Amino acid sequence: TEWRIREALEAFEEALDIDPDDLESIVHAGIAKYRLGDVEAAIGMGQRALEIDPEHVPALMLLGRAKWKANRLADSERALVDAVDLGKGNPEPMCYLANTHIDQGRFDDAKKLLDPVIAKSPNHAFSQLTMARLHDAEKSPLRDPAAAEQLFREAVRISPRNAEYHRMLAEFLGKLAAKKIN
Repeated sequence: TEWRIREALEAFEEALDIDPDDLESIVHAGIAKYRLGDVEAAIGMGQRALEIDPEHVPALMLLGRAKWKANRLADSERALVDAVDLGKGNPEPMCYLANTHIDQGRFDDAKKLLDPVIAKSPNHAFSQLTMARLHDAEKSPLRDPAAAEQLFREAVRISPRNAEYHRMLAEFLGKLAAKKIN
């Protein structure tokens, strides 16, 4: 799939040669760069898009995701809080913000974001996966490996063609098996 992402990136860059202020092309080029591992370039694309439209939710999500990946959690949180506020109930920015809270050790804040998302959209795979991370986090007072396993499996059931979800389930199961062996 990497070659397809590179091909898409080239097409978005060509679109930007024609119209350098096309928000959708900027954001999608940033997402492609993020997926290819160029997090700093993705951050730059998110910032560029926000210079054009400071309330563009996909740009805020890109910036938040990329800064999260770069372990700049406070910066990630600022962008994602704005995306949640402007996103009018969109579960995606809520899940990204919950992931940031999990990584900051703010487990109750993550749960407060995720509970209403799952209640409203029980078939939203990313929210199931994020809740699984919350139940799998080492220092979480909500740590519950059985619940985490069930949530990882639910995310895979909802989104069976998502390789990343399958990989995360496999890593979780491998970690459980290693603990049982030791």
